[in-house]
Amino acid sequence: LAEKPLILFHQLLIETGFPNSKKLIDLMARGFDVVGQWGCTGSFPRKLVVATRTTQDVFRTAPVAQAACERLGPSDPEHDDDVFRKYQEELARGWLRGPFTLAELRDRQGPGVVPVTRFGVKQGGKYRPVDDYGVHGQNDCCTMLETVDPGGIDTVVSVATEWLRAVSPEGRVAVVGTDSGSVVSGFVHPSMRGSLELAGRTWDLSKAYKRLPAFPGHSSLSCIAVYNPNVQRVQYYEHLPLAFGGILNVLSFNWVARAPVSYTHLTLPTKA
Repeated sequence: LAEKPLILFHQLLIETGFPNSKKLIDLMARGFDVVGQWGCTGSFPRKLVVATRTTQDVFRTAPVAQAACERLGPSDPEHDDDVFRKYQEELARGWLRGPFTLAELRDRQGPGVVPVTRFGVKQGGKYRPVDDYGVHGQNDCCTMLETVDPGGIDTVVSVATEWLRAVSPEGRVAVVGTDSGSVVSGFVHPSMRGSLELAGRTWDLSKAYKRLPAFPGHSSLSCIAVYNPNVQRVQYYEHLPLAFGGILNVLSFNWVARAPVSYTHLTLPTKA
């Protein structure tokens, strides 16, 4: 985030009516909570999911979690090698600090540190690293008042349908305002003439969750434990960004991802 103009981003969100924009920007600068309660953002449907454990419950299991991490061993060589390469890349990018032994990690994070185990899920011939926030209870101490509505084929069809309705083959545009029913009409900008054919594609942001910071105050619950096949033992790392595997991290990332999308609170002009 060092080169991201967060103040400008905030101003744009204000102008488009994005709800709770200041809270979003503050969390982007501070770091998003890994555990605890996820409040209402106004960007997602309401759905209550209540934590089944407290963070203190998780901290009390630290000795058991640490012992389990120390027992991690080799699995499939291809899996271990690929996962090892992935966290070496993250280390080079500054997303991890380490490696540490368990004793060193306890000195840095305190005796109650509860590491998260990392494993790989094979996708397209490669292993995608997943940090398991469920195995030692981190995901159990998360309360959520909202849920992500990712959309799907209905959203794609709706966008395509509105485009076909609004834009004629000659480049004339007519859009009906959802607030008043007024019609805004005009012509496609000259720079788009000749390119009116409707097309679409999916866009996958590389290392998406790693673009956002985790709250440093929760670092003792977000360190990772991973088996290093080169030295044949478990190593520990402090994990600085959001991790793929935490429940709250899903909501945090999707909140940021939704922010740049124009939030239909703008008043349409009455003239073309």
